[in-house]
Amino acid sequence: MSSDYLSARGKALEDSFFAKKNVELLEAIKSDLAETETKNAISKISGITDEATLSLIASLDFTAETFTAFSLIPLIEVAWADNKMEKQERTAILEAATENGIAQDSAAQKLLENWLDESTAPELKDAWISYANALASSMPTEAKQIVHEKIVNRARKVAQAAGGILGLGQKISSAEQAVLDQLSAAFE
Repeated sequence: MSSDYLSARGKALEDSFFAKKNVELLEAIKSDLAETETKNAISKISGITDEATLSLIASLDFTAETFTAFSLIPLIEVAWADNKMEKQERTAILEAATENGIAQDSAAQKLLENWLDESTAPELKDAWISYANALASSMPTEAKQIVHEKIVNRARKVAQAAGGILGLGQKISSAEQAVLDQLSAAFE
């Protein structure tokens, strides 16, 4: 065997090794970018800025779409707690949807508007509570507290949006408070 042949085979082996390493490194970069995009989207949707909490949420395979649904369902449930959707509640929910990155005329916007027009099935709230329980049990206390506060505080704003007569009196109805209590308890 000539040394040129052996050298050529060695070079091919080396190229193959580094090609495989390059693919692995490219996959790692793509994964890092996807996680960063997910964390940025969840931060935008939720208002959560704590990096550790965002990393944890992303590591739980939470997508931006899942977190959008997770953050909007409580708003809908609180608004429909007294079996009617007030104009101010609808406005508060649509503003939250815009803050959550839901584009006008998107499928998510149309679904949300459907939920605003008619009450959701009880199974939706049950599924949300079940999901919140599972999420809460997989998170450290500090992260769970951050997510809990963001979700429940947004729902409370919707409940307060239509409260009282001429802005006076009790801002949150007893039915809305009951839903807020259920939402909050899901994180315990």
